[in-house]
Amino acid sequence: MTPDALVTDSLSWIMERLRSADFVPVAGALLRVDSATMLSIYDTPPRRNQRARPPRRAFDLWYGLGPAYVLLLQYDKPDACTALLKVKGATDPNAAQADSIRYAGENVLMNLVHCPDDEISAIDELTKLLGESRAVNLRQLVIAPSGRVQYLTVDTLDDALPVRSGGTALSVPLIVNGIRLRIAQHLAISGFSSDSALSLLAEARSALRRERDEMARAAVGSGRFDVARAHAGPLHDLLHRVARQVGEPVLGEALVELSAFTSSKGDWAATKEALNAGSVYVSEVESAVLEMSTYL
Repeated sequence: MTPDALVTDSLSWIMERLRSADFVPVAGALLRVDSATMLSIYDTPPRRNQRARPPRRAFDLWYGLGPAYVLLLQYDKPDACTALLKVKGATDPNAAQADSIRYAGENVLMNLVHCPDDEISAIDELTKLLGESRAVNLRQLVIAPSGRVQYLTVDTLDDALPVRSGGTALSVPLIVNGIRLRIAQHLAISGFSSDSALSLLAEARSALRRERDEMARAAVGSGRFDVARAHAGPLHDLLHRVARQVGEPVLGEALVELSAFTSSKGDWAATKEALNAGSVYVSEVESAVLEMSTYL
């Protein structure tokens, strides 16, 4: 799902459309995609009769709108790629069938979704987007889907999305809460074969939800920090324990750096480096708020 799908709050509708066509969401991951990666995907293999492409700058702007969401789908009937191409619809929304997803798109760029043309392309694109390790994990998940991974990475997506507006959109503790949930989602994909890791992550997810609800009831920023400090130790311990267990030291380091923003002044440069190394999505607004907090 391309950034315009998230900006326009189209995720729920797209999920419903996919499910109605017998596709089952298995796992997903928020990510920042760059135009260079996507253009390499669009050009492999070269497509016949490919229409004239907008300039590179248009792709830079498009993928700078916000996160994309890689969604892994299971389809128990033959020829999944052909079936998904039909559900997706034509590149140009004006030419798409009325029951397709892209019919609701804005134009030939902002057309909500991308999917591979065939199985070989699917494997190649997944690796380019997520790296070899996570791509392999996701491919294995299709063979043996996990309801808990689906719960952690698909069913809890709304809470993991960056908040774009509202009274708490610039709250440091709530931003940390959302980023921790994104880290938990990465850990769920890495630890999909470990029952104990998934159990701990489900516990962490419930704790993050309770923390989020309590912070939402706090009238002022100081109250949200009080809530965050009360939850910080147990939450950090749960997530860091899973990071060690599933062999994700980079995500463990990101958790350590992130925790400082609710208990003391954080080091944004070090935190940003750790989050980037772990491929954890952070929006421009979230980045700005966390960095600002280190100067106050």
